[in-house]
Amino acid sequence: MFREGWRANEAMKPLVEKLSNTVLNELALSFWSQKLAPPARKAQPDIVALGKAITEKHNCVQCHKADLTGQQHVPRIAGPHKDYLLEQLKGFKAAKRADFDGTMTSAAQALTPEELEPLADYLATLVVP
Repeated sequence: MFREGWRANEAMKPLVEKLSNTVLNELALSFWSQKLAPPARKAQPDIVALGKAITEKHNCVQCHKADLTGQQHVPRIAGPHKDYLLEQLKGFKAAKRADFDGTMTSAAQALTPEELEPLADYLATLVVP
């Protein structure tokens, strides 16, 4: 998405603009095969309850799977850092962050501003097998 200009990021653009599909696939496989570090902190029960409620309300599991580890072109949202997740959610909500088919941009419109931080907080505490 960075290489094709569908996702703007001045730091990433020069790093990927000349990479072939073969190299990109090799990089993706390398990143995918790395073992994830455990979350930096344990989830508090109130964050878990609120986060689960938000993911159920907005049906996040429909695309990201029940364990939120993603599938095919749909990314894993379980486990990344809270600040990264929050930035991406805000970007989708503001339609400044794009995805292949617009599904996430559309889905993010239903999130309230008050749901963004607790959702990111919850997702960041999930342990990925």
